Amino acid sequence: MCDSIDVRFKWQCPYCGHQNTSVTRLVGPNGRAEVRLAYCDMDEGGCDNQVALRPLVTIAATVYKLIEADNDAGYKLGEASPAPADEAIESSPLDNF
Repeated sequence: MCDSIDVRFKWQCPYCGHQNTSVTRLVGPNGRAEVRLAYCDMDEGGCDNQVALRPLVTIAATVYKLIEADNDAGYKLGEASPAPADEAIESSPLDNF
C-alpha cells in the first residue's frame, strides 16, 4: 500500500484568471492534501501573485451492467450508465480552511 502519491492539478489564479499547473503530494489513507502557497506562473503569462492552494480530489466513474456472455468468457460489459452531474455523490472536504 502506498503512503503518498504526487498529483498534478490545474488551478485558476483569482487575480488574473491565468490557468496554472502545480504538483502536490497526497498523504495518508484518506489522501490528505496540505494547504500550500504557490505563485501564479509569471513565465507562462501569469501575474506572479501568491495564493494559498488546498487541492480537493474527486474521482468520476462510469458504471456498466454485467451481461452474461454466450460463450465461456463469463461476463461482458453492457450498457454504460454514468451518473448525471447533479446526482453525483460529493465527497466531504478534506479539511476546513
